[in-house]
Amino acid sequence: HYIAIGNLQRAYGYYVDQMLAKISSNWSRPLVGSGVEATLYFRIERDGRIRQLSIARSSGINAFDLAALRAGQASSPLPPLPRAFREESLGVNLIVR
Repeated sequence: HYIAIGNLQRAYGYYVDQMLAKISSNWSRPLVGSGVEATLYFRIERDGRIRQLSIARSSGINAFDLAALRAGQASSPLPPLPRAFREESLGVNLIVR
């Protein structure tokens, strides 16, 4: 389960859906108990490349954090940012559960 937090307005909900679908397809959750979550931070460049991928808040379980990072790495590039989105890149905090 994911929650994306960034400066995308409601008008770009379709982009958030595409981003989450791609990351979800690359997410392989380790066999750990329920209630475990980590927060990934990354920037999406205009062309969709993921940069500055890191763990913003650790789950406390190394295997879980590494799996979250792998899902992010495997998801680059994402679709290009929407043309109407004015910034050069988008910072995202993504809670991975």
